[in-house]
Amino acid sequence: MPYGSTAAYSLTSDVWYTTTWANDTTTTSASSASSASNVWDDWNDMATTTTTSITWDGWNQTTTSMGTWTVWINGQLAQESQLAQGQLGQVWGNWQISTGATVSPESEEERAARFERERVWREREAERTAKAAEAEVRAKELLESMLTPKQLKQLAEKSEFEVVSQTGKRYAIAKGSAGNVHSLDERRRKVARHCIHPTDCVPCWDAMLSQLMWLRWNEAEFLKVANTTPLRLAA
Repeated sequence: MPYGSTAAYSLTSDVWYTTTWANDTTTTSASSASSASNVWDDWNDMATTTTTSITWDGWNQTTTSMGTWTVWINGQLAQESQLAQGQLGQVWGNWQISTGATVSPESEEERAARFERERVWREREAERTAKAAEAEVRAKELLESMLTPKQLKQLAEKSEFEVVSQTGKRYAIAKGSAGNVHSLDERRRKVARHCIHPTDCVPCWDAMLSQLMWLRWNEAEFLKVANTTPLRLAA
């Protein structure tokens, strides 16, 4: 007898067809195990309704023909008159009533304080955004000042540029901060990806500049620190 079976089962002798679990959940006799009934049909046909009723309709409908969401959102109709601000049948209101919580109207002083907090936040966010944009411009200018005309052309056309290390190996640095450096073979195919980046949040142009300097002046340390993933070349 299959694992978990406690009653008669069909000739296929597996758990799926046992009368206790799958094939026919409404009966336990061995003869019914070969019936066409299965778990989904038995579960989907509600025992308390007609045979044509399905679980979703039965669960979603109430005696007042209202959907589950409507019933849940409306809550107890007897408490509607107690809900704050005339919002009848709202979950939040019913929750407040059932827990004894109350919501006092916002005073003029509280409203003014809230508006002031929101104003300060908006000003700080606008200042942060402006500084970030300025940093992006300065970082890009600095990187471009360190590139050769050929590298500048590559960056403008392909959003990446190549650099040759002191050992003669060729790399491509793409726009980005992490996983944007690739080793190139003699045919300039990308054969490995290197992930190495500053720990601080800096503009991507600053990250690219640091990667360029590492590869140009300290390739061994770059390869030691970076997470390197070999890439499979297309056949």
